[in-house]
Amino acid sequence: MPSIISRETWGAEHADGFYNRKVGRLDKWLHHSVTAHLAKAAALAQEYAEMRKLDDIGQSRFKGGISYTFVIFPSGRIYEGHSVGRVGAHTAGRNSISAGICLAGNYEANQITAEQIASLAWLLNEGIDEGWWTEPKLDGGHRDTKSTACPGKNAYAQIPAINKLAKSGDVVPVAKPKPEKVEEQKSSAGKSIQQLASEVRAGKHGNGHANRQRSLGVDDATYAKIRAEVNKRAGVKAPAAPKPPAPKGKSVATMANEVIAGKHGNGHAKRQRSLGVDSDTYAKVRAEINRRAGVKAPAKPKGKSISQMATEVIAGKHGNGHANRQRSLGISAAKYAEVRAEVNRRA
Repeated sequence: MPSIISRETWGAEHADGFYNRKVGRLDKWLHHSVTAHLAKAAALAQEYAEMRKLDDIGQSRFKGGISYTFVIFPSGRIYEGHSVGRVGAHTAGRNSISAGICLAGNYEANQITAEQIASLAWLLNEGIDEGWWTEPKLDGGHRDTKSTACPGKNAYAQIPAINKLAKSGDVVPVAKPKPEKVEEQKSSAGKSIQQLASEVRAGKHGNGHANRQRSLGVDDATYAKIRAEVNKRAGVKAPAAPKPPAPKGKSVATMANEVIAGKHGNGHAKRQRSLGVDSDTYAKVRAEINRRAGVKAPAKPKGKSISQMATEVIAGKHGNGHANRQRSLGISAAKYAEVRAEVNRRA
């Protein structure tokens, strides 16, 4: 028999519905998500990612996290959306008295699978055993409550067959999904990288990388993995690989001319990548550009202690961004690292 995959397992990041409600006589309305339509053979990791996407959509639209009570994929696997005892945002006017059962994908264009039909019938009976509702049947589709195509013509047409199967009690999944392990990287904090990334996205570790890393209690390498997972979920692509070294023979003066002409974009990191030069060469290019513009190198502070410089940084006297602050202070990278450490210690 199928089992219900919990919110914790798939990585819910947002609110668990809006508020508590009584269960026992809930209605059941069928929906479809009209998001990515996965294959029956889709991996758990793919389904987990789609669940998190639905979680983000529900949070963005209604501020209550995932809108549905249950979600069933073409594989037949059933997922917990918001808790049964919480109110979601799936069937306007009936949210407090009903469960929203959603088929993941588009069933206006695709057929409901035999695995989904069997799992739906099983879920309708499971709800009676759990005391959520009194009858093993769907009350209808979303289109019965408002002007919408949901849950799609193909799924809607199967509601009588689903109810008949559920009522018979002879519910055996056509193809019981085989257990599948989702590979999760473990961190030094004992939780998986995926769990810690979910906590960061939920705002549990504050803002700013230094603050988050301290709150998580992980080393630099582990925090880099967490950042990568957070960026992956947010659709942020990894930076492109550096361009090959600049052709030999280009002088510092020539490269300075190109930068001034705007051929290498904005921002030092981007310009250096575009030029394809090392840090020392780029420093010479910058010096040449500054010389032409009449910009003098910042004077190094004489006799200032690490503590004094940290106080100035905290007071905002050296602007924002580590590169800007180091230039303004006029100190080496090693010395700036000591200033940063002192600033972080005070924070």
